[in-house]
Amino acid sequence: MRRTKASVLAAAAGCVFFNGVAAAVGDGVDPGGDYDANHCEMYVDNLGYGSYHYLNHEQKFLDVYLKVNEKDLVERQGDQIAGVGMAVAARSFTASDDADGKAFLDVLEFSEVQQATRVAPGSYQLRFTFEDRSDGQTFFKEVAGVSFFLTVKRSSGRTHRLWIRHRGGPFTLDRIFAEGGTEMSLGIGAVRYPDPASVVYDQKRACAPAAPAVR
Repeated sequence: MRRTKASVLAAAAGCVFFNGVAAAVGDGVDPGGDYDANHCEMYVDNLGYGSYHYLNHEQKFLDVYLKVNEKDLVERQGDQIAGVGMAVAARSFTASDDADGKAFLDVLEFSEVQQATRVAPGSYQLRFTFEDRSDGQTFFKEVAGVSFFLTVKRSSGRTHRLWIRHRGGPFTLDRIFAEGGTEMSLGIGAVRYPDPASVVYDQKRACAPAAPAVR
């Protein structure tokens, strides 16, 4: 797929995203088994957008901390946690020259799924590196949107996938940081954290209003 950057940026971030990512998340989810996590099954505890620079090397990443209500799902209901993670809508850009020597960007839209690691009861975390490049490199990626999922094998035998998303589609980074945030220095880089009022924390405010953010 070859397009100009402008035409791709004009496209809606979620158009292809949820049509293609369901199969990638998979885990044997029953047909019609995708639902929003509206009953405090999970929430985003914290999210960090980081970058660092060293000599001619640059890396950008997202650190995500998720909370899962294992007490209700596993202990009380007898369900099993089959997967926790983040689905990413992304774009890759490759700078090239055409036959007339004019520069253009070769653009590809795609989806990726990043599984989280369980680090403590009910606590999961992941890091998604979306840009890792050196000077002179002509290929790079950007994140168009992210959503978060929990795959549950019910005690009834059915498998459901529960989502945290924004109005039925992915959260864009601009929307996540619309209220601003704070920045923590890494010495050779920094990590930005969204303001507690960010839309990405709506579920957290509803389900765990007194819970401190993970750092």
